[in-house]
Amino acid sequence: MNVVFERFDRSATTRFDLIIATNVFLYYDTLQQALALQNISTLLKRDGFLFTNDWLPHLPQIPMRSIGYTPVRYGESGDWGDNIFWWQRQ
Repeated sequence: MNVVFERFDRSATTRFDLIIATNVFLYYDTLQQALALQNISTLLKRDGFLFTNDWLPHLPQIPMRSIGYTPVRYGESGDWGDNIFWWQRQ
């Protein structure tokens, strides 16, 4: 599924509790990120989570809200890593 342009079949009963999308959204501009976030929201159950290491735009029309992030450091020096952003479907 092209998460930006394709719509999820709403007649399907399967929804997810968790979607992990790392190193995905950085390839999209702000409009495409918003479209992808909207489409991902239709794939999630109510109160389901999206984890991503890319900050996404928050728009009140999209039923997702940012609930924080967790820093993840790679290696012992801790100089390199990611922030994992948590989004929850409303």
